[in-house]
Order: sequence, then C-alpha cells, then structure tokens
Amino acid sequence: MRILHVTRDFPPIHKGGISTAVGGLVRAFHRAGVTVAVISFDGWRPKANPSTGADLPEPRDESGVYVLRVSAPNQLVALRRFVSNWEPDVVHVHDPLLWEAMEYTHRCPTVYTAHVVHAAQNAWRGVQEETLGLLAERRVMEAADRVVAPSHAAASLLEDAGYGLEDRLHVVAHALQDSPAAQNAANARRTNGGVLCAGRFGDVKGREDVEALVSYVGREHTETPMVVAGGVVDNPKVARRWARRFEEVVPAGMNIDFPGWVPPENLSALYAEAQVLVVPSHLETFGLVALEGMLHGTAVLAYGCGALAELIQNGETGVYVPVGDREALQSALTALLDDPSECRRLGQNAARFARANFLWEHRLKDALAVYME
Repeated sequence: MRILHVTRDFPPIHKGGISTAVGGLVRAFHRAGVTVAVISFDGWRPKANPSTGADLPEPRDESGVYVLRVSAPNQLVALRRFVSNWEPDVVHVHDPLLWEAMEYTHRCPTVYTAHVVHAAQNAWRGVQEETLGLLAERRVMEAADRVVAPSHAAASLLEDAGYGLEDRLHVVAHALQDSPAAQNAANARRTNGGVLCAGRFGDVKGREDVEALVSYVGREHTETPMVVAGGVVDNPKVARRWARRFEEVVPAGMNIDFPGWVPPENLSALYAEAQVLVVPSHLETFGLVALEGMLHGTAVLAYGCGALAELIQNGETGVYVPVGDREALQSALTALLDDPSECRRLGQNAARFARANFLWEHRLKDALAVYME
C-alpha cells in the first residue's frame, strides 16, 4: 500500500502540533515498512505572485521518505507530475485548505484528519460569517471517503457541526516517538523546577490566561522560574506584539524567559527542567503539548476541555480544572509548586501512561485500518 500525505510544514520544519503529528505518523509508518510519501506546502501562499518560486521543485529522499516541498501556485505543476508518477493508493490530507490542490490530481480513496475543527473554533469565537477555513472544511467533509478525529472529543465536535459523517468518521489518536531525552527526563527525580507554558499564542490556546498566569507567578511565587515558549507562527509582527504584552505584566524581579518559538530538541530540554507544564487551552482536538510533557515526566496542569480531560486522568496523571476558571488554575498551580513530591508522582504516572498508550507503535494499527477500509 502506498500512502501519500498532504500537509504543511513537514519536519524538520516545525510550526505546531500538526507538524509533530504528521511527522511522527509518516516516520512511524516508514519504520513499519509501509510505503509513504509527503507533499508539504511549506509556507504556502495560494495567492502568491505567479513568479514566486519559479523553479519547479523535485521530490527528495529525506531519510527514506520522498518529500516534495511546494510553496507557490506555479509549483503545482510539479505536484501533479509527482502524484501521477508515484500513483498512491490513498491520499491523506491534513489541512482543508490544501484539499483543492489535490482534488483533481489523482483519483483514489481519500482520508482527511481534522486536526482543527473550524466550525467549533468559529462558534467559540462567536464568528457568524463564513470563513475560508470553514468553507474549506465543509467541502472536505462532503468529499472525503474517511474522516479521522484525533480524540472522541474532536469526533463530538464534528458531529455537533452537523457534517453527517456517520460511518465515515473514525477516531485515531495522535501519538509520539519516544526518545532517550524524554526517558532520561522521566526517570529524573525533580526536587524543584519552574513553570512552563509552551505553544501557539492563540485565543483558543489560552493566550490571555497565560498572560494572567505570568502576573500571578511573579506576585505569588517570586522565587519560581517561569518560561513562556512559543509564538504566532508565520506572523512575527503579531508575535512581537504579544511578547511585549507578556513583558508588560511581568512583576519587577521575576525570573522569566521568553525564548520564542523553539525547535523540538530545545522544547524537550524545557520539559525536563520544568516542575509544572500549564496547558490553558479552551478548545483542543487532542493536546500534543500536554502529551509531550507527560512523556517527559512533567506534571501537567490544564483546563479540562474535552480532549485534555480525555487525555489526562485527573489527580493521577495530571490535574485539570474547569475551563476558563483562572482562580482554580492558579490555586492548583500553587498546590503543585508547594508539593514537589506530588509533582513527581503525577509526572511518573503520566510517563508510564504515555508510554503504555500513546507511542506510535500503539496507534499504527488504527490508522492502517482506516486506509484498508
């Protein structure tokens, strides 16, 4: 079976959870002996100047997987040529805005993974108009042969949107590849550490909750170091604006670092150094940052939005509080910082749980079953 993945920013380019999820899935299938290839729309701008990217790219062998990287509309010629020559059995699309580029390229079964549910995001934001993402999502939901949700919570969001997927909808959880760095971090016995927030500076990701948390830690835990890692991908102007807002609420003398968007290996080191990872998302289809922290043995504190409440066993592999309750979030953080032994217990439980349930070796059969169907 030949599986072609169509995505954005395939590793070593990392621009968020989709890069991590798709990169891990592709590499895991390759290790398992399944033939896979990738078309990665790196920094894709569908309305770019036609002269942009005039050179037609060629697929490259990247550690045993052929990857074609395109960035401008005129390069779709190379995409169509690659797909025609490679002849996939299944095309797996990971972004609804990329569907149109693939729809008439090759007639074969199609799978779509709802890493984001635009209908749910728009409802959460109170957006009434038909956004580009929502229109693309509706089109994919009508056309895809199978739709994958990364959690039961995400599947419920798709059902609530009224897409009528019925037997076409499957739940296939994301997973991670274990590493020596994560194993060493999980095995270490932390006696102290700081607070870590990591990820995209987005409204549904709890950007304003992080801002309030910075102020709280600086006031109530003056000796505790804090790291806020992340940003607004592909929009440095907005990222700088939010970084300035974070800096404005930092109390004098607070030990805090804003390293910006960091590569996976640097993020792994931050997980290892942290006593508590805070994930204040209001809407999540899975929660890869939380799972990464769990794999590293870091105590995770989160809002209990659907997918995170599904991932974390409250009081056993992490702690979650009602969504949007900042006082509860801050109180829970204080309780964890004041009890390092409890953080160690939660982190060690989480590491065992993640390794027993959320490594790719546990999830490939679920994804393969969708392709075979």
